[in-house]
Formats: sequence, structure tokens, C-alpha cells
Amino acid sequence: DKRLQVNNRKLQEQIVDDIYEPMKEALDSGLIDSKTLLDAFSTFPARLKKYLSDKFTASPVADIESFIKEAERNTKNDPASGYSDAIKLYQHSKPRLASLAKVLDEDDYQLETLKTGVAKTMQQCAVAYHNELIKNDDDPGEECLELCKLAYGVCSTGTIGETLREDIQHFEEWIEDKPSREKQEATREHI
Repeated sequence: DKRLQVNNRKLQEQIVDDIYEPMKEALDSGLIDSKTLLDAFSTFPARLKKYLSDKFTASPVADIESFIKEAERNTKNDPASGYSDAIKLYQHSKPRLASLAKVLDEDDYQLETLKTGVAKTMQQCAVAYHNELIKNDDDPGEECLELCKLAYGVCSTGTIGETLREDIQHFEEWIEDKPSREKQEATREHI
């Protein structure tokens, strides 16, 4: 009768849920992958495909965003921890980025934004770490080079890719120049 109102959107989402729930066990056990399941929904409206893909992406996206904020906060509070913060960010983000790459297209805006965020945060951690250790006359060149190379592996495109290439070159030159700096240090007292 007139009292019953069907919400098409909710009904469509319920159908997706009814299909997804039994398939979840097969996904978890590796019998099928998320890309195959998403391809099975290719004839569904884009909104419903997005609704389904969000089931795969919501948790990894939230995790990565949390890791980025944590690394930024920790490095801001203690720049000397920049190296360990960046390594931790890399180690935690890499498997989640890989799982997102299985679900999302390689040129997906959300995936690119996350990769850029991880790489940029790692680069910022490397710079903060470098600047802090230089104050104490330590030489963090090799660690910073390692961080920049790892960050470049995460995202080598766009402005951050260009910045990381420049940083890699800078730190390689910094490492090559180490003997010269050591000679200058030895003569500093005499000067």
C-alpha cells in the first residue's frame, strides 16, 4: 500500500551486501581476489561499484592516513626520530598501498594522493632528521639517502617525484663530499 516506501538506493546497496557477504570468505582465503569480484559488478551503476570498492579500501585508506599523521606528529615533536618515523611509515604503508593497488586503478586519484602523502611525509622526515643531526655535527647523509630512495619508490611522479630526485642527488653529493668535510673539521681548531 501507500505506507510502504522502497528506497531504491538502500535496496541496491542491500543487494551488493547480500552478494559481498558470502564472497568475503572466498576473498579472505584467497580463492578469488578483490579485482575479480569488482569486475563481476561491471554492469552495475558506478555508484554501486564505488560502494563495493569502498568495502575493500576504507580500512587501508584510514590506516595510511593515520600513519602519515603519526609520522608528522612524531617528527615535529622530535626531529631526531625522523629516520625511524619514516621507516615505520614506509613499512606500515607499503602492504596497504599494495592491497589498494589490487582494487583501485593505477591512476586512481585516491591511490595517487595516498602515495604522494606517504612519499612527501617520508621526505619531510628525512629533511627534519638531517637538519637536526647536522646541528650536533653528526652525518646523517646515508640514512637520508635511504629514506629518499624508499620514498621515491612509493611515488616517483609529479612534484614530489621531482623533489625526491633532487634530494637523492643532493644526498649522493653530500656523501661523496664527506672526506672533504672531515678534513675541514680537522683544521677547524687551527683556523
